[in-house]
Amino acid sequence: MSLQFQVVSNHLLRRLAEKGYTPVSTNSNSQFTAYVTYGIDTGRTVTSAVPLYGQTGGGTSMTTGNIIGSTGRMSSFNTTTTTMPTYGIVGMVPVSSREYRRELNVDIYRNAAGRPVTKVYEVRAFSSGSCGNINAIILNIIDGAFKNFPGESGRSRRSEVEWSGSC
Repeated sequence: MSLQFQVVSNHLLRRLAEKGYTPVSTNSNSQFTAYVTYGIDTGRTVTSAVPLYGQTGGGTSMTTGNIIGSTGRMSSFNTTTTTMPTYGIVGMVPVSSREYRRELNVDIYRNAAGRPVTKVYEVRAFSSGSCGNINAIILNIIDGAFKNFPGESGRSRRSEVEWSGSC
């Protein structure tokens, strides 16, 4: 068993203990057995548009011209007009990023004669985001999955958990 899997399984055991389960050694006759798997896909490229902000109007403008009077005499003029600038979206910039889907599966079976027989709980948790390192996010996925465990049978729910790490 890898050190990382030990971290993950110990975290899962703590969450189950908070819900009333008591972890036991593998040599004992336990009432339940929990199986856990987790993983991450290779990611996909996601393209979106980010607005580009800039000046949309106002500012300073120069006007020059000629005026011909009633006597036919011509005069030139120059004038400067200043108005308050206005700002807004002047364009869009395409941005590409990588998005990964992470998954956690926990199946809990009732034991009979020391063997798992009947599935009593099934947890399927999914997460997606820019972090491509499952080890950086899996503990938060477990926290989200067990936030309202066991929940209502057969119903999906959404849970938000603040990510406490970095990728």
